[in-house]
Amino acid sequence: MPITLGHLWPGVYSRHGDTPVAQELKHKELFTKLEEFTGGAFNKDSWEVVKEYLPSEGDKYQCICSHNELYYNYIIQHRPTGTRFSIGSTCIKKFGNKSLDKMVNSLKRDNRCHFGNLIADKRSKRGRLDQCDEPGCRCRDKCPWCKQAEWACVCYTCSNCSARVPMCRCPRCNTCRKISKHCSCKKCQCGKIILESWKTKCIQCYYATEKVKCVDCETLVPKNKFRPRCVSCWKKLKEP
Repeated sequence: MPITLGHLWPGVYSRHGDTPVAQELKHKELFTKLEEFTGGAFNKDSWEVVKEYLPSEGDKYQCICSHNELYYNYIIQHRPTGTRFSIGSTCIKKFGNKSLDKMVNSLKRDNRCHFGNLIADKRSKRGRLDQCDEPGCRCRDKCPWCKQAEWACVCYTCSNCSARVPMCRCPRCNTCRKISKHCSCKKCQCGKIILESWKTKCIQCYYATEKVKCVDCETLVPKNKFRPRCVSCWKKLKEP
């Protein structure tokens, strides 16, 4: 049966143009071929996933076990020898290696950090922060001012000095802003800075001018002559 080195990818053993063996023999065929080309007994911990290929229209990839027309096709590598094979995701699960299974699932979902490295498990502490396990990757660097990931940092440098300006659109830090007569930040009528572009008033002015107390209790409600009560008091009023 033809298993060729470099047929589809340089340096990768791939099967092609082969008649698939019977379903009950594919499991044996898989491990027989892996041991034959690596020259030793199979060890589930000696493998790693290198890359994933999604076939375009007309492509017909074949697994090393002889299964035809794979949808998910992967390149795996035998660490001790560096030998590579093209294989399907179902056969990778037969290896019994949980870390390989996680890697396959991550490739299917394209779970990657901001710098393109694969995240093995999105449920882990690092995974939830969109951080990979690649040594030296910058996705773990944090800004010392806002404590956010450096690639997601929202801090700015003051245009008047070297200080950092976190979470503000004004190009000057607090000290320089007090000195300067010109500030590009949006301000409320009371002079306080408004960070949200859709707001017209700061929270204190909004509550002072746009909300009033319910006529029956102390709950604040939007100023509206047709709705002078809060929802709770209105429901009590409607009860028979």
